[in-house]
Amino acid sequence: AARHSVQASQILDPVEQRLPATGDFLIEDATAAQPLRIDGRDAQQQDRYAQRFAERQTRLHDCFTACGIPLRICTTQQDLETCLVPTDAAAD
Repeated sequence: AARHSVQASQILDPVEQRLPATGDFLIEDATAAQPLRIDGRDAQQQDRYAQRFAERQTRLHDCFTACGIPLRICTTQQDLETCLVPTDAAAD
């Protein structure tokens, strides 16, 4: 019988995880009417952004887990070819 496997991959830039404290960031969200402006020098805004990012990642992970789909997270600092190749890939 044929077997199919599904894997979700997310590629993140480290800036998405934690904004640098270097100035203003304009973040566009397709669901929002206006872009969100975040002052990277403001510690409270930094913390709020990091918390929302972590919450979003948890929801994403929980969603894929509930569907039985593994989520592989890679960053733009990694070698994507290595990161995206499943470690448990069976030889064909």
